[in-house]
Amino acid sequence: MRVVKKNGKNRDIFDEVFDNVFKTPLFALSDRVVKMQTDLREVNGKYILDIDLAGFDKSNINITIEEENLKVEATIDENKISNDEYIRRERHFESCSRSYYVGNLKQEDVTAKFNNGILTITFPVPKEEVEEKKFVNIL
Repeated sequence: MRVVKKNGKNRDIFDEVFDNVFKTPLFALSDRVVKMQTDLREVNGKYILDIDLAGFDKSNINITIEEENLKVEATIDENKISNDEYIRRERHFESCSRSYYVGNLKQEDVTAKFNNGILTITFPVPKEEVEEKKFVNIL
């Protein structure tokens, strides 16, 4: 193994190999990975959000409803991060959050489950309020 100076830092040959692999077209978007990638489905009058939260523990995920927004926050428990000596570490331990506009939604209408790194939130499709036309009499 040889140590190579790059950007003023000592790096070993494994760094060079990993850096080159992740610069291939297949990984061209790897630096732009969006956290909490979400899919939205409508099934039987309900919206279903599937949110990627791989690596997070269920006890560190909070869901709140505030001002017509559903907010999902996920944090990493710093005490559970290993202090082992790594040769290379690409996973980042961060907190993240995302808000979704859901309209006028009540807490009891929302259900959530967490399985295999995917948070699934289900809630009813908001009813469209059709504004009734009101006529003003001309005198």
